[in-house]
Amino acid sequence: GYGPITAAAARQLATDPTSTWRRLITDPIFDQIIDYGTTRYRPPQHLTDLVITREGTCTYPPCNRPARNCELDHLTPYPHGPTSSTNLNPECKPHHLTKHQPGWTVQRNPNGTTT
Repeated sequence: GYGPITAAAARQLATDPTSTWRRLITDPIFDQIIDYGTTRYRPPQHLTDLVITREGTCTYPPCNRPARNCELDHLTPYPHGPTSSTNLNPECKPHHLTKHQPGWTVQRNPNGTTT
């Protein structure tokens, strides 16, 4: 959020052992972060909004609870999976809890549906 810095300042930050580095993937059209990698558990608001808008409802078939009333869940558990639009699904509280019971698995299909 600081803006452009000089090459000398970048070198100083890069070699400082107390520096913190984060992998952030941005959407080239809207210039918003769409992937926090594994450095952050909670998604930023615009990533939450993107997932809620994309799905519309709880992704547990055939639940139709509005996504805005659901919890965002990592399909591949954090920190093994990234906090990204491709690894987050809205699930209502009962279905989120069900997912964590023995014998249940969830996967995102190439066409965007959830099984």
